Amino acid sequence: MNHAPPIGVVAALSAEARSCATWRELGNLELIIAGPGPLRAAAAARRLVAAGVRELVSWGTSGALSEHLKPGQLLLLKETCDTNGQRYPADAQLLQLFSHRLATLSPLPVVALTLATPVLHQHEKRALAQRHHCAAVDMESAAVAQVACAAQLPFLAVRSIVDPLDFDIPTAAMAGMSEDGEPQPIGVMKALMARPRDLFAVIRLGLHYRTALATLARAAGLLGRSEIAR
Repeated sequence: MNHAPPIGVVAALSAEARSCATWRELGNLELIIAGPGPLRAAAAARRLVAAGVRELVSWGTSGALSEHLKPGQLLLLKETCDTNGQRYPADAQLLQLFSHRLATLSPLPVVALTLATPVLHQHEKRALAQRHHCAAVDMESAAVAQVACAAQLPFLAVRSIVDPLDFDIPTAAMAGMSEDGEPQPIGVMKALMARPRDLFAVIRLGLHYRTALATLARAAGLLGRSEIAR
């Protein structure tokens, strides 16, 4: 008998993992905080596959590559791709099931791009949108999808928008991103001492991030009240 949790969830950051708390309380999933980036996400996904999960989910936040996506918008990635042109469609049944369970949050089915580094400036976002025909960008989903594909497991990515298309992420904010997914507020404070002009943008980004996490928490609440595994 397989006693492994049926759903394996990869989150890059501890805050994203905490937003999933209500869903985790059911005890029907295993979640790993991978740290940011595709290499860490893939390693975490492989650990979940080895543990015997039967579905893989990428859970977290995204940046907008479309002007129609605002902070807090919930996304269900119908397809995710990488910069090599490899594209991974979501499992059709999972996409339909999550769309139904999360309907009150009006999730949008979109195509998203996975990059190894953050996209900070709006001119970069616009160029990526034009080149790859994607509506959002993250740093993990395609890597998790690739592992799911290799293991022949269903895959879906659940994402919430943080930075809108017309927002430039301040350089100082990047000092708060650690390799293990834990926040580093002292790093941000030190960076702001060197770049005080970033203060307003850091505050605005923090508000956007709070909005995105609140959406994920509401999604987790809805998923936690339903049986997702098949």
